[in-house]
Amino acid sequence: MGDETQDQKGTHVLNTLPPPTGFTDDEIKATLKQVKLPAGFKIELWASGLPQARQMAWGKDGTLFVGSFLATNVYAVTEQGGKRTVKVVLKG
Repeated sequence: MGDETQDQKGTHVLNTLPPPTGFTDDEIKATLKQVKLPAGFKIELWASGLPQARQMAWGKDGTLFVGSFLATNVYAVTEQGGKRTVKVVLKG
């Protein structure tokens, strides 16, 4: 975490946590159906395969860039013909 010794590298508790939900897309969608929102709002599973997503920013070409906190990756989510694709664009 910045000040650990060489022997401690990779042993921090944050490196041993399981994925954030462990739920399938169908389980997440079923749960989202139960969320009550004010009129005019909606909630949906927009993309999956983005573990520990924490930050999002739209690129000028419509790409959604998603940063992950513990996985230390940046993902690009693109949409073509109604299908969304997730790719790792920065690792580590």
